[in-house]
Amino acid sequence: MPSMNRAAAFCLAAACLLSAGPATQASNISSSEFSWGYRFEPSGHGTHIITNHNAVGFVSIPDSGHNNHMHTAAGATTDISTRIWAASTASASNPQTVDVPFTINLRLSDHASGLSGFVTFSGELEGKIWKGGSTLSPTFTSPLTQTVDIDHHLYTVKFESFTAPHGLDHPGKFVFDVSVQHNPEPSSLLLAGIGAPFFGLALRRRRRRAK
Repeated sequence: MPSMNRAAAFCLAAACLLSAGPATQASNISSSEFSWGYRFEPSGHGTHIITNHNAVGFVSIPDSGHNNHMHTAAGATTDISTRIWAASTASASNPQTVDVPFTINLRLSDHASGLSGFVTFSGELEGKIWKGGSTLSPTFTSPLTQTVDIDHHLYTVKFESFTAPHGLDHPGKFVFDVSVQHNPEPSSLLLAGIGAPFFGLALRRRRRRAK
């Protein structure tokens, strides 16, 4: 019995110590809906001038502004996208060749905490462009799924699809899936790890007494 009393006292002390964090963290973790915003931000020069096949063209991935009014239930998926533009003076029978790097920086803003974090997707854009069309496609050198923890809210961003641009009137786009879920504090996981062995010990002793 003394050992059980000491174990119970230790668990109680650990619970008090680890739960003494700010009240705002507790309110965030209990929420079932997340309020957040996003912004695609440029990285260096987002426009590439293409000069080959006796023609001039360009490929551009400008920043796409932001949205400050996203509301997502825990685990739900939201699609967001950023545009890509391409144009050329080349003919369809003699298109220009494109092989250029791209970088897409996405800033995610967590409204509950006022904090933000970044994920970055990068790779190469390859294909052909001509007046009114393209066969551009991305090859990623970065992971297709990335996560960022913002004040114990885990944001997961996954590349979903790509649509090639077709002239100035028909831009293409990169589409990404965003989902949010609670990410427990390390202290909560530690408390669970501390309590589990003592719970198992108490259960075994109860079984022995019943026998």
